[in-house]
Amino acid sequence: MDELFSSEEMLSLIEKGRLRGYITIEELLQSLPETLEPEAIEEALSLLEAQSVQVLSRSEAADLELRTLAEQADREIEAIENEVIDDAVRWWVQQAARIPRLTPEQEQELAQRVREGDEAARERLIQSNLRLVIAIARHYTGRGLPLADLIQEGNLGLVKAASMFRPEKGTRFATYATWWIRHQIGRALQEQASMVRLPVHLMKVLRRVRQTAAMLQQELGRKPTLHEVAQQTGMSVEQVSNLLNAVARPISLETPVGDSEEITLLDLLVEEPPEELVQEVDLERLLTVLNDKEREVIRLRYGLDGEAPLTLVEIAQRMRLSRERVRQLEARAINKLRKAIGS
Repeated sequence: MDELFSSEEMLSLIEKGRLRGYITIEELLQSLPETLEPEAIEEALSLLEAQSVQVLSRSEAADLELRTLAEQADREIEAIENEVIDDAVRWWVQQAARIPRLTPEQEQELAQRVREGDEAARERLIQSNLRLVIAIARHYTGRGLPLADLIQEGNLGLVKAASMFRPEKGTRFATYATWWIRHQIGRALQEQASMVRLPVHLMKVLRRVRQTAAMLQQELGRKPTLHEVAQQTGMSVEQVSNLLNAVARPISLETPVGDSEEITLLDLLVEEPPEELVQEVDLERLLTVLNDKEREVIRLRYGLDGEAPLTLVEIAQRMRLSRERVRQLEARAINKLRKAIGS
C-alpha cells in the first residue's frame, strides 16, 4: 500500500493539489488502480486531507474556480482604482464594479436564452462580466496599447464569448470568456506592432478605423463590413481596405507580439481558442495525450486550474526552465491537442 501512495502518479496528484488547493474526484480515481479496495481509497483521501488538499466534485471545482476568478478581478479593479489613470478609465472601472455577479443558475439561464436569440440576455451576460475584462486587460499594460484600448479590445472578446458559449459543455462562462478576451487583446497587440511601421498620420487614421469597427461590432453583435466601417468614418470602402491591408503581412508563428516578448503568435494560432475546442471533449481525458511537463505548461498558460493565466516568463520561473523551453513545450502540447481533437 505504501508503494501505491509513493507512486509517481500519486505524488504528481498531490503536487497538483498543493499548487491549486484541490483535486477532483475524477482525477483521484484516474490515478488509482480500478481494483483498489474501498479502504485504500479512504486512506488516499486521508492522505490528501493531511496535505491540505481538498477533493471536490467537478461542479464544486467549477464553483471554486469561478470564485477564484472573481476574487482576482476584484483585486485588480481595486489596484486600478488606486493608480493614476484617466477619468474615462476610472469611470468605466467604477461602473463595472457596481454590476452584480451572476449566480451559476442565472448564468445557465442567460446563456440558454442567448442561444435562443435573446439580446437582452446577451447584454446582461456581457455586462455582468465586464470586471473580468478589466482584470485581464491590466496584465497587458506597457506592451504598446493604453489601458483604455486594452479594455475596449477585451470587451470585443467578451462579446464573442457570449455569442459562442455553450453551457451544456460544463465550462463556466468566466473561464471560457478568458480565452476570448486574451485572444482579442493579443490580436490587437499584433496589429499595434504593425502600426509602428506606418507614418504617424496613417497610424491615427488606422486607430480611428479600428475604434469605429470595434464600436460597430459591439452595436451589431457581429463583425462589421468594410462598407459599414467606411460609411461611419466618412472614408471610401477602397480607402478602408487599403489601410487595413497595409498592416497585414506574412509573419512567423514565433514572432513576438507587441513590445513584449512574452506573447507570441502561438497564443493566436487558432481562429477559435483551444478552450473552444476543449468544450467538445472531456478535458482531463484530452490532457492525457501530453506528458507531465506539457500538461503543466498548458494548465498554467491557460489557467485551467482556476488560477490566472501566466506568461511564458512566469511559467519558466515557476517550473525552473528557460522561457524558450516553456515556449517549445507549449507549441508541442498544442500540436498534440489539435491532433487528438481531430482524431
